[in-house]
Amino acid sequence: MQKYIQILFGAKPPPHKPHGILSVEHSAGVSAEHDGLCMTILISCKSALEDVAVSSNYAWLEIR
Repeated sequence: MQKYIQILFGAKPPPHKPHGILSVEHSAGVSAEHDGLCMTILISCKSALEDVAVSSNYAWLEIR
């Protein structure tokens, strides 16, 4: 999980607490053209989301 956090946030991740993987989804088609994997990970951030930079390959979804 630590390697994934570094990919997500970069070399200096903000104060956070990963709780684990909530789900893993796999989408396979007839051809490998659209083959993919989606991991949903629950992370508590101790900093405001506006102050946390995340890779453009990922999206934040707020859970209340």
